[in-house]
Amino acid sequence: FSVCLGLSTMLPIYVVVPLYSKYIFLDHAMFHLEMNSGCFTFQVRASNDCNICFSPEPDDADVRYEAAHSCYQVVIGGYQNQKTCIRKGGENVAVVTRAARAEAMLSSHEFQRFWISIFGGVVTVGSGDPSPRTAFLSWRDPEPLLAVKYIGIGSWDTPVAFHSFSLNPAHVLLSPCATLYGEPYEASYPAEASHTSVSETFRPGLNNLPEWARDCELRLGYPGGSAETVTFAAIVACASDLLCEAAEKALGRRDPQDSSSLAVVDLSWFSEFHAESRGVAEETLRHLKLVLETGVSDCSEQMVSTLAQAWGIHWSSAQPTDEEAWLLRLMRSLDALRKQKRLCDVEFVVIFVGSGKCCTTASGFAGDSPEAPPPAVRMPAHVVGLGCNSEYFAKMFQSMMRECWEREIVMEIPDLRWDDHDRVDVSRVVSTWLTFVYTLDEEALCAALGGLSPGEVASLLHVAECFGFPSLKRHCGSHLTAHVMNSANCVALLNVASAYHATEMAERALSFARTHFRQLWQDGALCALLVSPLLEL
Repeated sequence: FSVCLGLSTMLPIYVVVPLYSKYIFLDHAMFHLEMNSGCFTFQVRASNDCNICFSPEPDDADVRYEAAHSCYQVVIGGYQNQKTCIRKGGENVAVVTRAARAEAMLSSHEFQRFWISIFGGVVTVGSGDPSPRTAFLSWRDPEPLLAVKYIGIGSWDTPVAFHSFSLNPAHVLLSPCATLYGEPYEASYPAEASHTSVSETFRPGLNNLPEWARDCELRLGYPGGSAETVTFAAIVACASDLLCEAAEKALGRRDPQDSSSLAVVDLSWFSEFHAESRGVAEETLRHLKLVLETGVSDCSEQMVSTLAQAWGIHWSSAQPTDEEAWLLRLMRSLDALRKQKRLCDVEFVVIFVGSGKCCTTASGFAGDSPEAPPPAVRMPAHVVGLGCNSEYFAKMFQSMMRECWEREIVMEIPDLRWDDHDRVDVSRVVSTWLTFVYTLDEEALCAALGGLSPGEVASLLHVAECFGFPSLKRHCGSHLTAHVMNSANCVALLNVASAYHATEMAERALSFARTHFRQLWQDGALCALLVSPLLEL
């Protein structure tokens, strides 16, 4: 182990000689994990096998044998720089290959920045700045190790050069973890997309949903034949109260042992019922046209024409003139069904965890209190509502992830309360987020933010960063800087902006901090500022 001064970086460079899976532990207290969690960042240059170990003890024994069962290992650029792995018990538990993610490999020509986050038994590895968007590998330990505290660095058969070590809180960087049954897997995270309107995302999103999500068959008999199409029961229910009741009854008649069975809704009786109510019939037909277009058959036009004829409606008058408005109404109706817990087929398990160390003030951490965390909150939702406007969820439901089969998504929200008087209701946070996911209605979002506390808005920003909704993150940052910005909270805003890469929010907070620098210095608030925003300031 040797230290030299890098001419290009002017920082100490630590060169680890070939150790063949033994480790040198960083003994300074600033590199010790607290409460079994932390996000370790570093820069490395090597041709292969950068080894990082997280252990309860600073044991430099060969971790392949004596200590393998009691530590987490991350091997970046292993197998001749072809794979990056997370290991436990001497076995690979998660693997990503060069072919899948080239940024997960090492370079022998230049230093690259990597980060490893450990929190709540989830180990996440990424490159560049710590963020769920830069993660390329993640694994949730079903039996998390206790008291993981020490960090070791090592190599295999070639020297490895390190510099710029840093350890920060991990909970604000936690990304939703893709969890599979047992086998090593190649994990990937979708790029952050910029969503603009429901009309741009609705149909492509529906086409990306798996076949099992289409759980309803609409049938219609007419003179000379019949037609049927397979679609989504939750979307059918949005057309009218009668169809909602019909869909619920049909789902109730399905065989609970057969997950592939369909809820059958016959529209023939529905045609007769609405024959005398032209206004209701025309509006219902507009919705049904959208519903039928989400099906997997080619007979939607025939079904709509037959219904229009049965109800005495000239077909041209039933054509929607503003698809965006009608789709927005459809998704608002679906969101109303979610709030009523009707026809839901997936459930969020929301866990409120930890103390909000990114919301730090001069007097201490806002979330530090002896009170026990609240129990997990369960919030039902619809696969179609999540998948049609979110690439993240569309890929989740297409995959072999555990969430796909158990229909249960665990969401961990850190305690980001602004002060001791602030309160965070995670059900309000998640409900506000789900309404935006369903509708992408930014005007309604801005109105909803006004009814949330600062801690709830900060928690919503955390969710937006994790699931890739940049417009939601931007609105949360604008709201916080407009309503919370003062000398007492400026440092907290800077820490939140840094943790979640909220660029516009960081610029406003930095401008305020530079203007009021003397006051912040006198109040001692700068002592609580994280390293990254402090360097920018």
